[in-house]
Amino acid sequence: MPDGMTVFHPPHSFGRVPGVYQPGSPPFHPPWPDPEFRRGLRRTIEAFRPDVLHVHGWSVFSAASLGAGCPPIVCSLHDYGMLCPKKSLLRHGAVCAEGRGLRCVTCDSQAQPTPRRSALSAALGLTWPWLQSRVFRFLAVSSYVRERHLESGLEGERIVVIPPLIDPLPAGPPAERGRSGPYVLYVGPGDEGPHKGRSVLLRAFARIDPMNHML
Repeated sequence: MPDGMTVFHPPHSFGRVPGVYQPGSPPFHPPWPDPEFRRGLRRTIEAFRPDVLHVHGWSVFSAASLGAGCPPIVCSLHDYGMLCPKKSLLRHGAVCAEGRGLRCVTCDSQAQPTPRRSALSAALGLTWPWLQSRVFRFLAVSSYVRERHLESGLEGERIVVIPPLIDPLPAGPPAERGRSGPYVLYVGPGDEGPHKGRSVLLRAFARIDPMNHML
């Protein structure tokens, strides 16, 4: 890598199953331990000897199954993958109030066929409770993400909120940065989605004087 970091790509047993991945779609780790990925992760840990294992997404299930010799696991929750097989927690265009379960069978998704969505939902129902005691800390990107995971049975002391970070703005008054007054910098998806919260920002911005702020 140009910045000197070394990247390992453990293989996926799940990817050997025909029809699991759609053509052109990126591979994903299943919501349960993957034997080949786990073996590759163990070899990497033995070679690198980390103090902490920081994991994203469903690959945490493989990490949590390593047992003895695995360093403390910290898992970032930047979506609702533990509560929803689609990871968006959206049902027919609205926020799903209950999360995964039998209702996943009648949910909508163009990218995820019903049999696959139902199987992933059933797997999460078994593996999510199993995972919780095996992770040292969960890091939620917002207080809302934290609250939804608490509703699923996660103990409060196991999850903390650490919002996504950006590099500090250049030093100097706003005028020197091309702005003449207070402004809001929005960084996020261009398309609307209730689970992303852009509508909340727009409603809040409509309540202030637009002459004194820029978006």
